[in-house]
Amino acid sequence: FSRTPVNQSHILGLSIPNPMMLPDMFRFFDLCRIPALRSQRNDKHPLVIAGNSGVLNPAPFEPFIDAMVIGDGEEPTSKIAELAIKHKQSKSFDKNQFLKELAAIEGVYVPAFTERIYDAQGCLKDVVYRGNPSGKVRFAHVEDLNETRRAGLLIPKGTPPLVLIDYSCRYKCGFCQMSNSRGTYRNIDNGHIKKYLQEFDDMGIKSVAVAGTC
Repeated sequence: FSRTPVNQSHILGLSIPNPMMLPDMFRFFDLCRIPALRSQRNDKHPLVIAGNSGVLNPAPFEPFIDAMVIGDGEEPTSKIAELAIKHKQSKSFDKNQFLKELAAIEGVYVPAFTERIYDAQGCLKDVVYRGNPSGKVRFAHVEDLNETRRAGLLIPKGTPPLVLIDYSCRYKCGFCQMSNSRGTYRNIDNGHIKKYLQEFDDMGIKSVAVAGTC
């Protein structure tokens, strides 16, 4: 909406549903004139943050992504936005400090704090993560659906608002990670669905898309 070029943004958020999106990601970087390797990006380039099922195994994406949300993104995304606003309001931007604070958010993995240790033969011996005191990234998981908004306006012009009526998936398809990454299949409370529909009605919106996984 701001018509700001992507390569002049502060943060670039990517949704990667599966690892097969890697070629599209490189094409996107090329079109936006953003170096694909994070080692080649500086403070003038956007900080690239990715999420969704495709980065549950983050290793293939580590050379290209500055931070990844592992698991459900609803809660980490809000905290990332709050952190970005706080740093934007400061007089100077310290990228390393920002990454440290990102790593402190539950479910956020920052590859810059990972060290791989190899033996004399060049075989991987150990992986040490220094992004937080535990040395591990805890999988982000939505516990209370009533506290998580499951409706919103979509950006493309003419696209109706979306209301989601369930969470996770009841099936175990081999090509999809949703049932494994999002836990038990659950329905959204009818009261919340009616509340979302009423909100859109109050806004004068006549058409709403109601979606589910089954």
